[in-house]
Amino acid sequence: SGTAQIISGVNAGDEVKFEARLDYYLSGLVRFDVDVLDDQAQLYGLLGLTQYEGSVESSSPAAKSEGDFSDSDVSWGFGFSYDFMNRVRIGLEWINLIDEPSVDIRFYGLRITIPFG
Repeated sequence: SGTAQIISGVNAGDEVKFEARLDYYLSGLVRFDVDVLDDQAQLYGLLGLTQYEGSVESSSPAAKSEGDFSDSDVSWGFGFSYDFMNRVRIGLEWINLIDEPSVDIRFYGLRITIPFG
């Protein structure tokens, strides 16, 4: 859950307060791998769908308004992973989860995978 607040001046001192809250997002992604460096490293692309829901509230001395929003968007990204000593896989990835006029969420990540068994 995240919150963004913007306060700006309007017409000689009137203040408008704007607050947006993302209540949740849920993503499902498919990974497409290409092996490089003798199968020790992989370049990959990601493609999927993200569903999200949130609320927005704005207020000024003259009026107050609020509402909810929900939608889904195509998600995509890419990454690189490398196998260290055939036991630990480390990866870097970038994912564009939501790219809409009202909501924009991107993910930058470091992924560490250690197999068990």
